[in-house]
Amino acid sequence: MLIVNTSAKDGIPCIDDLVTHPGSRKAGGALMERAVQASDQAGKGGKVSLYALDDAVEAVYAAWGFTRTGDTGSMELDPERSDKWVKHDNEWYLASRLNEKLGTASSAQG
Repeated sequence: MLIVNTSAKDGIPCIDDLVTHPGSRKAGGALMERAVQASDQAGKGGKVSLYALDDAVEAVYAAWGFTRTGDTGSMELDPERSDKWVKHDNEWYLASRLNEKLGTASSAQG
């Protein structure tokens, strides 16, 4: 489940909830790609923000290219400035997921 608040005060869509089944594999990455796509389609360049509940979750988001924005737990992703993201066929993907999908080891160009 993914809930994105598109009326965030700074104009960047904020991910309010990201919930996956504990036994699922890579579902969080797929949901994050959908949030980035929605942001891009809304004219926000794929940028999204969120609040990490603890250090372990923050580490996962950092691995996806999120950076801290000041307050503890507050994080933001700009896929255009992250080497974790690539745009392929006019859609944003986590580079590692796209490489698996295409069966390649290098970043795809779109």
